[in-house]
Amino acid sequence: MTQAIFDTLIEENDGVINDPFRRPLQMLAEQEYGSHLSIHDDDQAQELGISGAPIEGPTHFSQFDPLLHRIWGGRWYECGFVVRTSKTLRLKAMRCRPLYKSLHTRFGWEFPRRAGLR
Repeated sequence: MTQAIFDTLIEENDGVINDPFRRPLQMLAEQEYGSHLSIHDDDQAQELGISGAPIEGPTHFSQFDPLLHRIWGGRWYECGFVVRTSKTLRLKAMRCRPLYKSLHTRFGWEFPRRAGLR
């Protein structure tokens, strides 16, 4: 692993490396497309049957940077990429953190589901 350039506590336990839990902010709440609101607006999301505005992809992806830089250093920025598939939208202020198990498995997200952790 390489020297960290981020001021982020990264933990490693039993072969799992993870960042701390965070509550991402909604960065696109005021965004409009062709004079209509985007799904990242609370009211628009609720009109579509979603309980709140989902967090946009770049905000989620940026949470991987400290972890991936710790593993691969500057090579992460030169040739790394993230592909995301999801069946569940993450809404503003929901706690989450990226984690990594080994070079032979995938990265993932950890979302607490127990009462009081969101």
